[in-house]
Amino acid sequence: MKKWLVVVLVIAIVAAYMSATKEEQFFFDGTIVSITGEQAIVDAVIGGGNMDIVVDLSVNEDETFSVGDVVTVQYDGTIMESHPAQIKTIDVKHK
Repeated sequence: MKKWLVVVLVIAIVAAYMSATKEEQFFFDGTIVSITGEQAIVDAVIGGGNMDIVVDLSVNEDETFSVGDVVTVQYDGTIMESHPAQIKTIDVKHK
């Protein structure tokens, strides 16, 4: 009986670990409205409304971005409710 309990506990721990380490991916599309240094303000549609979001362009050194570009942004899922909103940019690329 103790062996079964150990087996069940090990399976539960492994399942919990696998679900906790699965990284969700969050994306949005938007248009660059201004660029200052390596940061851009992107007008994005998230949750049914428009929102200005600060995007770190330095995460993609392979592309050059300009005002008016339509981009796809990957971020960690957290949006800091400031104005403009801020995120942790994981990737940004032309759409």
